[in-house]
Amino acid sequence: ISNELILVQRWWLLAAVVVLTMAGRFLYVAYGQPFLANQKIVDVATGLLPESMAVRFFRLPYFIAAIVIVAVLGFLAGSLDGLLGPGLAGYARFLRALAIIYALASVMFYFRTFILAHFSALGITALALYPVIVVLVLALYGGSVAAGFQGSLKWVDNYGIQILIYVMLAWGLNIVVGLAGLLDLGYVAF
Repeated sequence: ISNELILVQRWWLLAAVVVLTMAGRFLYVAYGQPFLANQKIVDVATGLLPESMAVRFFRLPYFIAAIVIVAVLGFLAGSLDGLLGPGLAGYARFLRALAIIYALASVMFYFRTFILAHFSALGITALALYPVIVVLVLALYGGSVAAGFQGSLKWVDNYGIQILIYVMLAWGLNIVVGLAGLLDLGYVAF
């Protein structure tokens, strides 16, 4: 090993990034901006604004399709490698994850007023039910009730500690940034 930094110029990659950036910017200016501007125009006949992007994105047929994808790929979870091969099975699992995320986002979108009105109660309920859900999920994956209690506290403790670490980091950053701002203001005022 000679411990040298060897730089290889990849001009084709630079050209590809420049072309993709140029095409994306062109499509945004040519189609994206006019579309967003049309979203603010009221229909003269009805007096209503057009449907928002969120309403178009979270439609009931799409939600049902996401649930069906989750159910089918969840049912075939153990045999995906044999059916599709190891390469495509990873993509199928990724598709299942995207379908789960879409289904949860749809539920949150349709019940957003209820969630905002009862946010504190829902948070306390989720906090109380989280350990129970972890034990049940581990029991289902383990195939027995005893499997749910083996190591389940480790999962609860690890995730709880990790979440609290991030909360404390956020508090610390907030305090540091706030104090730095106060010091700057004090210096300017002095």
